Amino acid sequence: MVYLGGCTTALFINDPLSLDVRTTLDVDCIIDVLSLGQYYKFEEKLKEKGFYRSMQDEITCRWHLDDIILDVMPTDEKILGWGNEWYKEAIKHAVDHQITEDITIKSVTAPYFLATKIEAFKSRGNYDFLGSHDFEDMITVIAGCIDIAEQVYTSSEDLKKHLRLVFNDFLKNDEFMQSLPGHLNDGPVTEQRVQTVIKRIEQFAQKE
Repeated sequence: MVYLGGCTTALFINDPLSLDVRTTLDVDCIIDVLSLGQYYKFEEKLKEKGFYRSMQDEITCRWHLDDIILDVMPTDEKILGWGNEWYKEAIKHAVDHQITEDITIKSVTAPYFLATKIEAFKSRGNYDFLGSHDFEDMITVIAGCIDIAEQVYTSSEDLKKHLRLVFNDFLKNDEFMQSLPGHLNDGPVTEQRVQTVIKRIEQFAQKE
């Protein structure tokens, strides 16, 4: 099981002066299963842990436990009939995070976080630069991850190319530029944070 999505945003932040991360009780994870049967077996394990489905949910991968919402997505799009083109590669390059002395989890890397969030932003986010939580999470990571450009630059060629193309287009988009102060609002240093984000994007988007 590899975690991704908004619940992992704080894992990528290494700037001590970063803004607060958006709070969420939604937990997203991806699993590498080869068949629908294996996926069903994983669901049985969730039931044993106390997770349950809600009849009100339209999302077939969603589970509940108290106030927690858990979305479990297979890397193979064929299993549920939908997915994200970056899940398979993201799970291959997952990294460990030690949460406590006894708990270590795996998450996607920051560059794959951006790639998966881009896909979500294009679909459910509907290119709403100001209102999309997916876009907000992307900006939070870029603003709070000091070495994001280096991480992107040392990623696979396909991932680098994809992020370069997408963020170059973003930089040319007036709505993108106008939305940044809203996501980076920090009083008198808002503009400084905006320029930091733009600079970091330029470093990985315009570097061959």
